[in-house]
Amino acid sequence: MAIAELLVKPMQTDDRVNIERIHALFDNELGYFEAIPHPRETLVLAAQLRATQRLKMIDAIHAATAIKGGCKYFVTHDAGLAKNFQGLEVVDIKAFL
Repeated sequence: MAIAELLVKPMQTDDRVNIERIHALFDNELGYFEAIPHPRETLVLAAQLRATQRLKMIDAIHAATAIKGGCKYFVTHDAGLAKNFQGLEVVDIKAFL
């Protein structure tokens, strides 16, 4: 889901450079990010986060996936997600650009 979200704007503007950069972030050889599946317990946590934190479902799924995956950081470009979730530190993607 994160890959799909990140690719929308570059695909809208046909920004080939950033499309390749985004793919490279998830390339197993680089190891910056890992795409992981969404089992039921992750989706249940997403529902809980959505209910208690007033998140959009997509944001709740992303946060729950990161928490269940043992991530330390939640990288986003969404200024509305300025809070941390259950030990997961929210980081603005601008820090990487």
